[in-house]
Amino acid sequence: MLKWLLLCGFLCLASGNHFPLRVKRHLPQIKGDSPHYHHDPNDIDVLTMVYIVGTDDTPLPFIPDTTSADIELTLCTSLNYPDNCYDYMESDDFVQIDEHTASDRFIDTNDMEQIWTFITRKPVTPAPGSIGFGFPALQKYPHDTYWPDAYVNNSLEAKTLTMHITQKGCTGVASYGTNQICYIRNFHDNYTFYLPTTSKLYWQFAMDSVQIGKVKTTTGGHAVIATNKEYIGMPKKFLQQFAQAYGIQWDGLYGAYTVECKRNLTLPDLQISVADGNTIKIKATEYVYTWETLPNGMCVLNFEDSKAFGFGPEWYFGIQLLESYCVTLDFDKKQMSFTKNFWILNPHYDPCPH
Repeated sequence: MLKWLLLCGFLCLASGNHFPLRVKRHLPQIKGDSPHYHHDPNDIDVLTMVYIVGTDDTPLPFIPDTTSADIELTLCTSLNYPDNCYDYMESDDFVQIDEHTASDRFIDTNDMEQIWTFITRKPVTPAPGSIGFGFPALQKYPHDTYWPDAYVNNSLEAKTLTMHITQKGCTGVASYGTNQICYIRNFHDNYTFYLPTTSKLYWQFAMDSVQIGKVKTTTGGHAVIATNKEYIGMPKKFLQQFAQAYGIQWDGLYGAYTVECKRNLTLPDLQISVADGNTIKIKATEYVYTWETLPNGMCVLNFEDSKAFGFGPEWYFGIQLLESYCVTLDFDKKQMSFTKNFWILNPHYDPCPH
């Protein structure tokens, strides 16, 4: 049963406020007949936002999704519902608009009540809700609420979303309207660089080249930030070249490339060269999944074939990017910024629940 460990009463995204969430990581599973090893969807809960919904003031977790632009909410379909759905029958303000959408009362980060329209879905889903932070062109229905606009209408804050995750991966923090959380724990290198978006749909940026040790592509391309992915997606050819160069095998039993867990200290950095001579680096300590080992003692490599398992783009970066960088998405300027992430929990005072 999903156990939400909520460390804030509801979403705190205003200036100076942020929301953390600590969850127990679960061992990934092979889903159905899929040949691909998928992480437990609850792993992404480190970035969960909590909102108060309905006239009965129900606190509900929402997962931020940069590959969507819709608010989605899972409705309980019977009295024997799981924990990760919304009992809409308890709210006097709930209105079913059509077969796909509904509206209800939400309390925003400024304690203001609003009626928001959202897409309804049926159980079972990883969390009761998700909030889309892609661009409006991604909206499935034009009348549903676009969260960034709804928030700014009741706030003087800038239209920005900032996110990062501890390097151990068990706690995430987000802030709306300010990127100051990028500097609170950063005493080493406050350098921040900016990249313009190259898509009307996604938070996508241009790449000059991509390199992992001996393997390099200089053809450039574009990459998307995908907070709903536990993998880094890349072209199959590049992935196979990397695996061959470093003796990494595909494990058909688990449906993933696997390595000895200790190789997270020896495999090369993933380096993405971008504009103005800047480089995005993701270390093997982030792309080797050491949070939970496999029954055979090996660890999953968090790389996947983007064509086989992705959502369209050739390259995309999941939550490993947010372990490496504090990332700010600026909706008005259509740009994203990257500040090196040095956030490591003190194991004596704030241990990861592993």
